[in-house]
Amino acid sequence: MKLVKLISQFSLFRVMILAGVIGIGYFFMYYDGGATLEAQITTLKGDLSSEEVKKKDTEATIKKEDEMQANLASIARDLQVVKSKIPNEFKDTEMSTIINRASTRAGVSVSSLARKGDAPARSGLPGSESVEEIVFDISINGSFNRLVQFVELLSREEKIIKLRDFTIERSGSATDSSIRFHGQVIGFRQAVDKAPPTPPQVTK
Repeated sequence: MKLVKLISQFSLFRVMILAGVIGIGYFFMYYDGGATLEAQITTLKGDLSSEEVKKKDTEATIKKEDEMQANLASIARDLQVVKSKIPNEFKDTEMSTIINRASTRAGVSVSSLARKGDAPARSGLPGSESVEEIVFDISINGSFNRLVQFVELLSREEKIIKLRDFTIERSGSATDSSIRFHGQVIGFRQAVDKAPPTPPQVTK
């Protein structure tokens, strides 16, 4: 109230000066002119851009993960198809019969055929540890065309048969055009689950 009474006693000139001083003080102390608002808008734009980048990265990661899941599912289906063609039992006599039948039809000569020990399948796919290889070392002689026919006949078998670690060389004779083939013929069967060892009994 005292301040109001004091101002009321000022002349018009003094009131104008006082108003000018107050206006200048307000301008320097409180007047913004929108600079703060512009700064906030700029900050929000930067945050929005950052969030957009994070969103795109997240979407890309999710898409890649979905693709990986789809690929794993496809591999698992393919593995089941392959395993369906792998018998639970595949005897040595069956394997040797397949080889001898194919060699006879192709017209190649089997010079040696020897059984090797069983081994786990060479594959890093999930589930491949449940498959065993039936491996035969084989040496055959014949022309190139007959050798190709022999391989083709093996590939047509219902059971999965493959060749591995083989070498091909010409005969040493200049008049003999036959080829010598040496390698491995491999069949597959389901591995027998081995029972876990029985724990030793503790006698009291």
